[in-house]
Amino acid sequence: MPAVRTGASRSHCRDEINMLPMIDILLVLLIMFMIRPKALRQDVHLPPPTPSSPTPASTVQLVLEVTENGYLVNAQPVPDTALEGFLRAAFRHREVKLLFIRARPDVPYRDVIEAVDRARGAGIRLIAYMPGP
Repeated sequence: MPAVRTGASRSHCRDEINMLPMIDILLVLLIMFMIRPKALRQDVHLPPPTPSSPTPASTVQLVLEVTENGYLVNAQPVPDTALEGFLRAAFRHREVKLLFIRARPDVPYRDVIEAVDRARGAGIRLIAYMPGP
């Protein structure tokens, strides 16, 4: 009597990723990029650097600092009642209306939100928050 095997014979399938097709594709891509036609290449012509000139006042960034005693714009105190008018005048001739806001750690969050609302009321749409000192 022949010996009987227990269990059915199973095919020897491996659960592995076949790396050969992926390596072939990467090799073809590498060769294509190495010998690509010169027509696809573009030369970049940059203008010569211009000597730096003094920064005009309209490009100096403004930082609105919210403190427990009021507002500071670039370390200059601004009265609470005149904040919107000051910001409107400061941003009147600027192309990019970007205002940075910084709050001291002991300032309540509602005061920062009120400053943002007042800046938006002055026509500033781009507001960036800076970490406190």
